[in-house]
Amino acid sequence: MPSQKPSQEYKPTGKELEDACLQLEFCMRQTLAFYLWQTHFKPDGEMRDECQIVETATFVSVLLNIRMIDEFFDSKPFKTDIKAIHYQSFKNPGNFLSAKERQTLNELIFHLTYKKIGAFGTRINTYKLIIRAYKHFKNFMTFMHDDFFVGQRDVQGLLWPDKEWFESLVAEMAKLEN
Repeated sequence: MPSQKPSQEYKPTGKELEDACLQLEFCMRQTLAFYLWQTHFKPDGEMRDECQIVETATFVSVLLNIRMIDEFFDSKPFKTDIKAIHYQSFKNPGNFLSAKERQTLNELIFHLTYKKIGAFGTRINTYKLIIRAYKHFKNFMTFMHDDFFVGQRDVQGLLWPDKEWFESLVAEMAKLEN
């Protein structure tokens, strides 16, 4: 594996690193939108057009945020991106998406394509991607709590306040996968 060195073009400040942690948490929250739609808000029976728009929007939002989380763990920084490799002593696991999965998401999210959204799969594939994103996220947030913010009780207490909620939703998704 090539050496994982941060971009020499830009070195984030401590505050920017802290803020990026919160942005990553926000992205992880957004990945749960489709599952929450499916399990709590989607109407039973035939859906009106408005509901189909909301369903598609939550699905695309999930895919976009999965792609953003994967990009955070990528070892190749781009200009002013803040990546996991910028956090000294964090053992970055690298991308969780395969090159093929990344290409599929790029096609679906960033390009008009002749393929329908359903051609890429919805619930099952999405849940698997969310679970894989969460494993990387959990590893990073544990590092942030135990190492990066060590001794900063005010920050540690605010960091990732909904861990149990995340854990329960990811566990529910994992059960649906089996």
